[in-house]
Amino acid sequence: MRKSLVVAALVLASCCIGRSQDKPADHVVIQGSPEQIKKAAVVIFARDGFSLESKTASQLKMSKPLSAEETAAYNTAHWTNEPVANCRHVHILSWSPSDGAVAVAVESEMACNPSAGKSLYFRTSHEKESEWMQSTLDALKASVEEANRRR
Repeated sequence: MRKSLVVAALVLASCCIGRSQDKPADHVVIQGSPEQIKKAAVVIFARDGFSLESKTASQLKMSKPLSAEETAAYNTAHWTNEPVANCRHVHILSWSPSDGAVAVAVESEMACNPSAGKSLYFRTSHEKESEWMQSTLDALKASVEEANRRR
């Protein structure tokens, strides 16, 4: 019951803090320590071309540049806005430890630098991205819990 409350609190907090969003962040509860989760997350995201952008005690940001084709497609789809460049996919993993388990949530955004030099952040919430994030969280959970079983 307590783990369910922790997960619910994490999801609600992710909806209210920092940015508005259409849906709650994808999340999972993992039996392990935050350090185990950080290490496993870096490995899993690196396989998909992401690199560590920043980390804090309760958050990890992983990013990778958008391809020229992805940037061109975005600019074409949003032709009424100022064109963007130097864009990157950013995944933000946040966690909240409780009773030997850790509630982990992931959010996705696109960060760009338009020609005027001001950084822009766009929340991404399409279904394909959500499915990828949830499967990545499931792989993260399996990796950490498998490592704990081997001990």
